[in-house]
Amino acid sequence: MRHDQESWSPERTERLRTMLANGASAGEAAKVLKITRNAVISKAHRSKFALKAPNTGRPHEDGVKPKPKSKAFNPERAQFRPKAPTKPQPAPPVRREPLPSLHLPLLELRTGDCRWPEGDGPFTFCAQPALQLGPYCMLHARIAFQPVHERRRDRTTDA
Repeated sequence: MRHDQESWSPERTERLRTMLANGASAGEAAKVLKITRNAVISKAHRSKFALKAPNTGRPHEDGVKPKPKSKAFNPERAQFRPKAPTKPQPAPPVRREPLPSLHLPLLELRTGDCRWPEGDGPFTFCAQPALQLGPYCMLHARIAFQPVHERRRDRTTDA
């Protein structure tokens, strides 16, 4: 036997019908009967009871427009504390000349080191400080990520 069949006795069904006939919403009936709103809606549908129309935001018959629910963030309702504002970090100094490669083997690289491979035999890597947005230092990022217009220009001069 399903759970909803056990909980809907004839007395309980009649109580739901009476509450809905008197204008109670499915949510209000659910609170009184101590069940979910979906259970009330399902039973009302199966029993063909009339439900109160959901709030669509249109004015009611009495002309009073319901108060709209605000979707904006309200810090008074928040259950957490916002982080304290942090001071902006100064920009790192801009270097004009590239740093020389350190030629480290793969196993000696650390997080944040440039991963540009060098050499033909056993590879070594640049290992200078990498940019935050990628695996390469400034010099090698310029080589690896060329703007599209430069790549097209290079292709036309090679042909």
